[in-house]
Amino acid sequence: MRNRKNGNKKDTVAVKSTLPKYYIPAWSAQSVSYAVAFLLLGNITYYCTNGIGMNPAVVGAILLVSKLFDGLTDLIAAVIIERTHTRWGKGRPYTLLMVAAWIFIIMMFSTPNFGMAGKVFYIFVTYFY
Repeated sequence: MRNRKNGNKKDTVAVKSTLPKYYIPAWSAQSVSYAVAFLLLGNITYYCTNGIGMNPAVVGAILLVSKLFDGLTDLIAAVIIERTHTRWGKGRPYTLLMVAAWIFIIMMFSTPNFGMAGKVFYIFVTYFY
């Protein structure tokens, strides 16, 4: 508690200096999820070349084209987030999309036995998300 003088009045204002107990695990889980996803996606080249037998040049092309499209869609996402006004803020509701990202990561690392063209398309779609 702290005391504050306001003219002749002396007000006592209670200041809560701690967060609720559930905030720390919630924010930590989100950060850990992003870190693990980043590490897994860093190994996509190894998985595609050694795991499913794709040509390294094709894998590089998939990653290049995916990142070029990602640059364009990031602009659209920024406009959508800027126009979002919820009681949780602008960007926080979209952190729930990490669940969908995990679904796509699991799908990416469990590629079905398509032909090579099917594998290329499948990896592109699941990596692009």
